[in-house]
Amino acid sequence: MMNKSIISSALIVHLSMMGASIASIQTVHAEGALASTFNRPMHNTAHSALERTNVTTSTQSWFDTLMLSFEQLPQIQAQMSLKRQALLKLSAADNAIYNPELGVDYQHAPEDDTFTIALSQTIDWSDKRGAAIRLAQLESEITLSEVVVERSQILSKQLLAIVALQQNQTLFAFNQQQFDLARAQLALAEQRVEVGDIAMVELQLMRLDVANNAAALALAEQALLVAETEVYTLLGHESVPNITLNSLIELTLSQRVTPELPALKTAYQQVMLAKLQVNQLKADLSADPSISLSAEREGSDNKWGLGVSIPLTVRNNYHDSFAAANESIAIAEQSYLATEKALHQQWQLFTRAIPRLLTRYQDWQQLVEQSGQEATALISGQWQTGDISTSDYLQSQRQMSTSFVAGVNLEANLYEHWLTWMGDSGQLEQVLQQHFMANKSATTDALAD
Repeated sequence: MMNKSIISSALIVHLSMMGASIASIQTVHAEGALASTFNRPMHNTAHSALERTNVTTSTQSWFDTLMLSFEQLPQIQAQMSLKRQALLKLSAADNAIYNPELGVDYQHAPEDDTFTIALSQTIDWSDKRGAAIRLAQLESEITLSEVVVERSQILSKQLLAIVALQQNQTLFAFNQQQFDLARAQLALAEQRVEVGDIAMVELQLMRLDVANNAAALALAEQALLVAETEVYTLLGHESVPNITLNSLIELTLSQRVTPELPALKTAYQQVMLAKLQVNQLKADLSADPSISLSAEREGSDNKWGLGVSIPLTVRNNYHDSFAAANESIAIAEQSYLATEKALHQQWQLFTRAIPRLLTRYQDWQQLVEQSGQEATALISGQWQTGDISTSDYLQSQRQMSTSFVAGVNLEANLYEHWLTWMGDSGQLEQVLQQHFMANKSATTDALAD
């Protein structure tokens, strides 16, 4: 009974926390406006205390905004119903298995009429009630565990969609800039052809470059439309916060693959559930005795009786039913091992990919992003003054475009690896909550200083 009250309290706390979180998010959202950006570079230690406070407030703001809409999703509302259902099932399992039976009988005879009244009660000798309570307790725990994993997976999908949207927005803006630059350079090339500064073939090359940029811009626009549709489908509205995950890309924030990992915990609980279901089946199929007490009046005579009845498992001993139930344990155990293996493989990929991607991204920042604008302006100026040929200029432009797109894709791939693992393993929401609660405390301390 103590365990039942603990599980019931846990379910009630989860339901109240979900309601409280919505209220707190609404309060924070009402107090401050969203002011977040997709910051680069990822690791910058030169922030002052005021800058750190602004960044923290910004990230806290996008997270609160996202969670406000997240809690309103139909899937999340259904989870609250699942928790209430589990609480009701747990309460129902604690009720008595058998109700008493009342029987009344009347017989008419030529000499004496007979009146009989009987009360019978089946005794839960095989502890069906205890088996049902233990099963309901474990099912409640499984519900809580599955909700944790599912929430992280849904949140991961949302964040991945937003990251993809921001990636496509960046690429679209870049392609638009390249298209505008190509058109401007084409206009300049036409002027240079008129004065005989460059040959006609170079003008044709510039026109081909404009066409290529126009096609790239069209494809980037279509990819952006797809990303916007995906975000709208997952979030349910068009208001999308700008997110930044720079400070979260760390291996230390993730648990290793242990039985306590949320995604693996649910698989282990399924094994325990299969074992409890076998025990409940044994209890359900066990014969329980019934005791009856009767009172009878026949003419002027009063009689009473006491009876005991026990079902006999003679024609069916349920051996095959027990054997089939035991097989479900083996199935659950193998499913657990398969889940553990898959998570280990995913963890190995995560731990190997993240450090490499992070290093490569930092290298790209140092080599490309910081000097990209200067190189673009320099090359453009050299072409205009005739220091480099048109073909060299176009080749340099394509090289810088390829480098920029590679960096954007590298950043998105870094986020994708981190979010996919954290979501599939069921850790994402907890890690984000802890991270932003710590940031909120840091913000409060910084403002107090």
